[in-house]
Amino acid sequence: MCNGYRVDRASLSSIESLSESLEYYKSLYFKLQNIEQHQDILSEARDLLLCLLSESVEFSEDSQKRGIFAIESFTEDNLYGFLQTSHQDVEKSCAQYFQERAAGWPRRLLADRKQAAEALAQLAPVKFVDGSWLGYIHQITTPFDLRPILKGAWQVLSEELGDGHVCQNHVQVYSELMQELGVDLPAPHTSDFINSKYGLKNVWVFKAAVVQLLISLFPSEFLPEILGFNLGFEGLTLETVILSKELQELKVGAQYFLLHISIDNAHSGHAKMSAHIVTQYLSYVERYQGKHAVQMAWRRIQAGYALSTLHSNHPEWPVSGPVGALSHLESKVLQILTAKAVVAWQLHGACPTKIGGLALSEWLNPERLASERRQREFLRELGMAKPWVIKGNAGKSKLIRELRWGGKMFGSFTQKEVEVLEIWINSLSARPKGQDSYWHFTRRDRTIIHCPGFMGIADSDTPVDEDIPLATISDGIFFTSPLDLNINGAWTRILPLWFSQTSLLESYIAVPSRAATQLGSAIVRILRAQYGFGHEKKGVSGMDEIVRQDSVDLINLGLEMLGRKHFKPIPNSLVDVLTRWPCPFAEKMIRLSKSPVRNIEILLGMSLAFVDLQRAVSASSELLSEAGKVILDGIVNREAAGLASCQKLIMKNDHNYRYFTSGYRMARTEIKRFLKN
Repeated sequence: MCNGYRVDRASLSSIESLSESLEYYKSLYFKLQNIEQHQDILSEARDLLLCLLSESVEFSEDSQKRGIFAIESFTEDNLYGFLQTSHQDVEKSCAQYFQERAAGWPRRLLADRKQAAEALAQLAPVKFVDGSWLGYIHQITTPFDLRPILKGAWQVLSEELGDGHVCQNHVQVYSELMQELGVDLPAPHTSDFINSKYGLKNVWVFKAAVVQLLISLFPSEFLPEILGFNLGFEGLTLETVILSKELQELKVGAQYFLLHISIDNAHSGHAKMSAHIVTQYLSYVERYQGKHAVQMAWRRIQAGYALSTLHSNHPEWPVSGPVGALSHLESKVLQILTAKAVVAWQLHGACPTKIGGLALSEWLNPERLASERRQREFLRELGMAKPWVIKGNAGKSKLIRELRWGGKMFGSFTQKEVEVLEIWINSLSARPKGQDSYWHFTRRDRTIIHCPGFMGIADSDTPVDEDIPLATISDGIFFTSPLDLNINGAWTRILPLWFSQTSLLESYIAVPSRAATQLGSAIVRILRAQYGFGHEKKGVSGMDEIVRQDSVDLINLGLEMLGRKHFKPIPNSLVDVLTRWPCPFAEKMIRLSKSPVRNIEILLGMSLAFVDLQRAVSASSELLSEAGKVILDGIVNREAAGLASCQKLIMKNDHNYRYFTSGYRMARTEIKRFLKN
């Protein structure tokens, strides 16, 4: 007994299990956003990702003739037809919601401002990693001939990060919503964020956030799954529409949700872009690997899509309260069961089934279920009643089988009610167990990496910045000083440095909250220039950028240098480049870039030195065409502007500015030394 209430072992076990899962996912949430200090969890992270993919496939296994799983053999028409139908379904649900509200129905999700603050605060962990599943996409590890396709995926990320404008960064927009509601939260990538004092205790929200962070880490191995995840995530949802309306009714800024209604549109926004990227990628697979490979890649895209929808369209609406209190999902399950009990309890009088020692008819007695305590007991005992409920596996649960076609209770529950029960049963196992379902569904060889990435640089056991001399502020930097080099005569020595230079900054913005700062946004603008994106404007480019034909990036310009020298075979990856032209300093650059947070001042200084190299290449007479020089000059001007913004911010701290200066001097010295050898 505890304060007059009976606490049995099963109940305690359930609460402790949920609490352990919460701490597990909170710990991962922090470590995955600080992966450079937690490299030791990468193996565990990959295993967990495979388990989560398996969990999603298992959940979708019994509905694989519906939705995206109805497309057994990929065609572009089938994909766009499915997306159009899905969009129309959401529109119908929105129309029904608006009709209900016009008829006088109350708000569905947000009763008042206080409840809005509590519920939206619980969502903060997942909203603060918005776009993170694309965090490591389109990096220098990407095969060169795949870059034009994945550039579109990085554009989605760029727009999630505000295209280099802090005020448009989605994390910043949600942070402003929290501030307006009086919710004070630290930066999500800090250890303080997961402190229990902030009351963030929804395990499913933390799990959904971890899913996004996990899948981002392995673009070389799980590229199809990432594209499928992106396809599932970037679309209009009923929840977004409802929240935008109800926040406005409460006189609270709804910009975050209005932004997602518009930017994720199916005509020119992220929904259309994501579908286009998938079709382009599968065309790429067919061209290089054949039609059989397309079907395997498609199934992997479906697995990623299932992972996304399971953890983004979950019907549980998070509310604050102690771990173990009824969630919205549990309340919804009880609402369904108590409503059915009114008309069904006497029909189960002869049923021999017992749950928790009581006959089913006793549990379903409306008088018994009138008590909230009895409802909780029923739900708890039902959750432990094998074989009726197999925790974490709705497909194998007898209750669900009886509710489907061929079962004794088919038709007594609507399809939506059955789906709620399925999600509840699957949610009973917060931590997934096995991986076999993923391997079986995708038919993927466990020993083969689908899209090999950059594997050729060994990690250093010692901190790579210890051998960088720390400059003094009085040293000064003459940024406009030209490199005095014979560029034309050293063109082959330029190549490993040229192709490695984009590695310097690209990982810094992989964690969205780090880009929600003036420094992070300036780095986004620098990367946009290096990647060949158009100038930043007030609006979003959407599909216009994807179909633009004159996009040229630094890698394209490197390949042009090789073409003008008639070099063959043309390399298709950084591995190819460094195998053909080994360069210790290029390898050091990549090692430094693997710790972008720790080394950011050094990396920015090095980037500035490479602007000097780019200017020297543009001034040469042989390496680039006149058109190429004009493009490079445009990239240089945008990089220089972004780096000037970074320099102003870094100069506020003498210690950091010394590292910036050191990075510049080191890179400039190494460039000159290597090209003169």
